Amino acid sequence: WRTELELGEIGDDDKDSLTKWMAYIRALKTLDLSGVKDSATFTEIRWPELPQ
Repeated sequence: WRTELELGEIGDDDKDSLTKWMAYIRALKTLDLSGVKDSATFTEIRWPELPQ
C-alpha cells in the first residue's frame, strides 16, 4: 500500500483501510505494558479494537 499511496494509485477503500490500521498501530504503541507480570495482568489489558 505504501508504494501505491505514494504513487497516488490507491483506491478509496484501501486508503480508508490503511488509515484505520495506522490508527490501530498508533494505539498499540501507546499501551503501557510495564505492569504485565503474569497472565492475569496480561488479560487485564484494554486492547484497541481491531480495524474491520
